[in-house]
Amino acid sequence: MAAVMISGFVLFVAGLAGAVNACLAGADNRDTNTAALSGLLFALGLTMLAVGAAKRGYHRRPLGAPPGDMDPEKATLPTPQDEARIH
Repeated sequence: MAAVMISGFVLFVAGLAGAVNACLAGADNRDTNTAALSGLLFALGLTMLAVGAAKRGYHRRPLGAPPGDMDPEKATLPTPQDEARIH
């Protein structure tokens, strides 16, 4: 999974660099193919980063489990006063 994240980051940076290159080219030397390819690489890189983050991210835990940084033994249920204040 780390390979997907690294590949996604490399594609993201390559797409960003290609977009900057296409934008900085002179008005007489605009390359539509470079701009299209850089946009494709940028989108593919972001997609790979999102997929990698979804598979190994902080939010991945069993349904109903506390957040990853929470100690379940120190957790307390809300009191009726707290619930009334929330609603």
